[in-house]
Amino acid sequence: MIDKKTRISLFEFLCMLGNIPLLALLQKHDVIDDREADSLQSELQMSGLLGPKRALQNILSAEHQRILSLITDLVGTARSYRTQIDPKYRFDLRWEDLERCLELDGYRVQRRALIAIEPSIADAPPIDDELTAALESSGLEQRVELCRLLDNSSTDFRKNPPDYNGSLTNIRVTLEELAKALAKRLAPAESSDKWGDVLVCLRNAHLIDKRQEQGLAGVYTFISQGAHAVVGLDESEFTRVGRSLGALMCYFLIKRFSAEPVP
Repeated sequence: MIDKKTRISLFEFLCMLGNIPLLALLQKHDVIDDREADSLQSELQMSGLLGPKRALQNILSAEHQRILSLITDLVGTARSYRTQIDPKYRFDLRWEDLERCLELDGYRVQRRALIAIEPSIADAPPIDDELTAALESSGLEQRVELCRLLDNSSTDFRKNPPDYNGSLTNIRVTLEELAKALAKRLAPAESSDKWGDVLVCLRNAHLIDKRQEQGLAGVYTFISQGAHAVVGLDESEFTRVGRSLGALMCYFLIKRFSAEPVP
């Protein structure tokens, strides 16, 4: 699925192209209908932020397949748009950001085509959006900091050049700090700052069982290795896999916690 950050990056890219391409692409891929297009065109011609704000809302709320269709169109025609932008680095920076966001969503731009890296989960909800919502509604005192760490992991991946080690470090710290926060909430007397002790505490509190403890320990070890190329995976792919595993483990923990009676 195309998550919120990718949709915002798409909006920023479209705004760089100008009002006419923005409206044409939104209308072409049914993100807006004919009546909305006329109204939005009037708003974009006015001074202020009303028009762009409404265009962003349309992109954020549009169905996944319509946004995917629009992005696929852009991928195939990006070079023609680039000729119209001056200086070229403006186009390149916005395009690279969109590509990085898409990669986190499981898509890669390759030879003017959009390739699904993980086609089996293409229709799954974006894990960052789901995890952020779960953290925000958890009631944990640390939820703001945890969301910040998660966002930092995404930002590091999208940097130019990308900071793959930073991306993995931030998702590892997110998992670690979430587990510590849950341990302190469930068993304050037994809480510890050591990762192994934290997992034992969560198991003793019946939040996880022995096999889940081993799974969490394995993912933590995996993402603690840092970004490096392995057989069959480059650094970008390795980082994306590690980051996804870390975020999924965070989601597992927070959903288990939310389902349990709060002490």
